[in-house]
Amino acid sequence: MRSVFNVFCIVALFWLNSCKPGIPSEYIQRGKMEDILYDYHLADAMSNEIAGGNKQWHEMQASVLKKHGVTQAEFDTSMTYYFRHSDKLEEIYKKVAERLSNEAEAQGVAVSDLNNFGNISHS
Repeated sequence: MRSVFNVFCIVALFWLNSCKPGIPSEYIQRGKMEDILYDYHLADAMSNEIAGGNKQWHEMQASVLKKHGVTQAEFDTSMTYYFRHSDKLEEIYKKVAERLSNEAEAQGVAVSDLNNFGNISHS
């Protein structure tokens, strides 16, 4: 009888650990959202360097979504979800900012000059 109880307890612990709240499936998942936002910010930076930036921005924005196979409605709905769960959005933006910083350094931008190109933060 005791071994049955022990097995039950072990199964219950595994079940409870697997029930951690995640992102509902109808929203863009964390890794994909990170990739989209990374590309979004690159597109934003490029459109700021082009004359007629607003028109270019909308074209680049559409291109980013197309690249990732996401509609504007799916992106907007997912962003609303992440804004309501700011802890998850903060984690994503920490990774996006790190990736952008690493890419800038890889392209030869001095660490001391990174602030000249803007600062992305979760706030």
